[in-house]
Amino acid sequence: MVAAARPLAFALLVVLTPVAGCMGDTGEPEGVIVTSQPLVDAFHELDRADQLAGVPDWAIVDEPPAADRVGRPFVIEAEEVVRREPALVLDQPHPLVTGPSREAMATGVQQAGIGYEKLPSEPALGTVEATLAAAGEATGTDHTDAWQQIRSDLADLNETLADQPRPSALFLFPAGLVAGTDTDVDLILELAGMENAAREAGLTGYAQITDEAVQRTDVDLVIATATMHTTPEEIAGRPMFADTAIEDSPERVLVVDPSRTTRLGPHVAEAASQLAAWSHEEMPGPRVSPTLDPYEVHACEPVDVDVDAPNATVTLLGETHDPGTVTVPDVAEGHYRLTVEARDDTGTATTTTMLTVEGSDCA
Repeated sequence: MVAAARPLAFALLVVLTPVAGCMGDTGEPEGVIVTSQPLVDAFHELDRADQLAGVPDWAIVDEPPAADRVGRPFVIEAEEVVRREPALVLDQPHPLVTGPSREAMATGVQQAGIGYEKLPSEPALGTVEATLAAAGEATGTDHTDAWQQIRSDLADLNETLADQPRPSALFLFPAGLVAGTDTDVDLILELAGMENAAREAGLTGYAQITDEAVQRTDVDLVIATATMHTTPEEIAGRPMFADTAIEDSPERVLVVDPSRTTRLGPHVAEAASQLAAWSHEEMPGPRVSPTLDPYEVHACEPVDVDVDAPNATVTLLGETHDPGTVTVPDVAEGHYRLTVEARDDTGTATTTTMLTVEGSDCA
């Protein structure tokens, strides 16, 4: 069932006081290590990526980062940070990681005399402003214009969606997890004009959901992170979606780049707009739902990019291709964003997904 439209509570657009960072003797950091995808995106948004000394190993980027990749999925050890001797660490814990490992990293960094600032990660738009503010403070850059543009873009999207129906969507993660209330995803779905089916199921945070609970919801659409290395066809055939609108309907499933759709960062307006364009037939442009085969490749290996949309282009590592077989350039290992744009008589639509490069087959 598609819910009636309701206005977005823009009281969430709280403007926070900029976060103060610790600086080196010259007043400028010699280099900054950041621990979250939103912070990586904030430095790029402010055109200060050259001041990054380290980015998380799991960060998804458009181009190979000049900075070192540090850590392993969602965990960064103090020793990795200290030996790189940054002037500052901006730490924004991932919602799925809590406990002693985060505290040990913070303690070890501060004991080494390195500047340390912990940033908020609450599921509110004020967190986006705080992230930009911290990157701006660390680099001596005014973040105001970037933040105001995000506010403006979200207000425009909210106005566009105001009178449109709100489909119910379930957001899938690896390990059988879904995103319930009190998560970044819950807010992003709201911004994109959708209801969260996990909310209907009574789930809070990132939790597992039973097949029976899914079948009791009125789920219209499914969104899955590309880290699941799956396809719309595989998801639509899962037993959990039996007797729902998703059963044998892969066109109702979207596999996405998790860096923009699962965390609140500087690309939140872009992510919400992309999800809105896919989930609302009333929005201009075709529905774009690319799939990759495989999602993990070696450098210089081919990957098949399937795009079921007209007049489409595929951009990977700065190069634009037609859909089909794309050869991965000679790049370092890591996670890279793949952008697909498609056009029809009503307009243009864009979506992003993720490709992982593991090793190299280059001569």
